[in-house]
Amino acid sequence: MSGKFKKELNLMDLTLSAIGLIIGAGIYSIIGISAKHAKNFTWLSVILCCIFAICTGLSYAELGVMFNNNGGEHLFAKEAFNETLADIVAIFVFIGEILLLNTVAFGLGNYLSAFVPLKIPILAGIALLLSSYLNYSGIRNSINFNNLATILEITGLVLISILGLFNINQKLFDVSKINTKSMFDISIGSAFLYFAFFGFDILVELIEETKNVEENLPKALIYGVGVSSLLYLGVTISALSAIGWKKLSESKSPMVDIATKLFNGNMGFIVMIIAIISMSNTLLMGNVGSSRFIQNISKDKKFPFNLHSIDENTNTPKNAIILITIITMLGLLFGNLENIATATNVFTIIVFFIVNIAVISLRIKKPDHARPFKIPWNINNIPISSLIGASSSILFIIILLKYKLF
Repeated sequence: MSGKFKKELNLMDLTLSAIGLIIGAGIYSIIGISAKHAKNFTWLSVILCCIFAICTGLSYAELGVMFNNNGGEHLFAKEAFNETLADIVAIFVFIGEILLLNTVAFGLGNYLSAFVPLKIPILAGIALLLSSYLNYSGIRNSINFNNLATILEITGLVLISILGLFNINQKLFDVSKINTKSMFDISIGSAFLYFAFFGFDILVELIEETKNVEENLPKALIYGVGVSSLLYLGVTISALSAIGWKKLSESKSPMVDIATKLFNGNMGFIVMIIAIISMSNTLLMGNVGSSRFIQNISKDKKFPFNLHSIDENTNTPKNAIILITIITMLGLLFGNLENIATATNVFTIIVFFIVNIAVISLRIKKPDHARPFKIPWNINNIPISSLIGASSSILFIIILLKYKLF
């Protein structure tokens, strides 16, 4: 049952996987938390976050095709530094992925509670179980669901963004009101959104199932982050103009409230369904990525329970999926959505920092190593984008720790 994964995924599959996971993790569940802090300047939080995310995405692209392996961040740290740091990174990645699943599950539970009279943690748990089963059923089933769900949600968000262009509140762009405190608040809002871009991590965990990975992975990362960034910005401006930052920050289902206002009450139910499908898809793809990560690490670390094995019938890492399901279910006891989001961000940003530093380290240690994709814009062979990505990670960690501890 150890086996190998089959290469079934193409450029479109990878790109839609990145977009689906990034959008579902933030627009439907975290954008309200960001607005709570950045208020009318949440759109600036989005821009700041997207710039930093693009820089880190380029680092993932270079490293991913250098090693052509599902090991992801663990492998990057091992090659750039040492086994001990790589193991620590693997723990951070694992915790970050579990917390991401819990964050989205709680957000999905909020939406489902409008239809089903059950407590949010129970609804979140049911959703997690269903996503795990679909993951087990086969990568093509998971990807087909992702592709359809992502196209549907992109369509809905584009409509909201376009309609919002006709109702823009010009006061949102009065940057003369920005002061030191508001800059800090904007940074907090950006830091909360940043973890959503952990979605491009899914791509380096699907490398062994991707066709022509050296060409498709970098393109998918760039396209995925680029499209997601534009959607985040358009929807945020529409949201702030339509319902204002206060209602956005208090809403349990912000996209529904925005659509209800923009479409005069005629689209609220439809957007609710799209939001549920979108967040369900994020749960699914997060489950897919984290199970592949555990399966790959297990091959190297010889973990018990045959976590490295691949099911002969479905060609999926069944035992790793079971482990992820059990741990994420236990994670529902962690607390409320904002607490989970804060913890997720800290772990995610630490990982982003190490990935960016790994690129810099390998440029110095292994300058002649084959790089099918090489980040442009360098100073003495050091990528400017990786320097920006690493610096932004330090900034966000400081901000989040200050926000929660002082």
